[in-house]
Amino acid sequence: MIAERLQDAYDIVLIDSRTGYTPMSAACTLTLPDLVVLVFTLNHQNLSGAQQIVSRLEELRTDRLLVLNMVPGLGDELVEPRRTELEERGLRGAYELPLCPELIISERVSGLASRASAAEGSGPERETPPGEAHRREGYDALATAVAKAFDDKRRG
Repeated sequence: MIAERLQDAYDIVLIDSRTGYTPMSAACTLTLPDLVVLVFTLNHQNLSGAQQIVSRLEELRTDRLLVLNMVPGLGDELVEPRRTELEERGLRGAYELPLCPELIISERVSGLASRASAAEGSGPERETPPGEAHRREGYDALATAVAKAFDDKRRG
């Protein structure tokens, strides 16, 4: 089976599955993984889908990290009701990655590449866009959590 071959060949395999609940995403989300990193946004369709997947993962006793992506900094009156809904649906405790609109319309992926270029001497360091440091903190926390989950599994 493919899962065994992957386990024999690699320590960690990351599978990026399409959104939605399809036969292929079910295999990637429910059958193959030791750990699922489920990324979703605050809209009702995503919350419903995430809730279905989390329920199934609980039945299968599959470890999971929940990632709430593109959380707008619009103030508590708009975001807090959705956080309450997350808790009611059993989805609370997600890592939150902020929405950075300036990065969506930017021609560059992030300041990380420009800083690397400057460090290598291949180009000037560009100014970090507003909100990027906060976004980077969210990704760093998520990467740390994923690494810890894999380490815990290995020791387990």
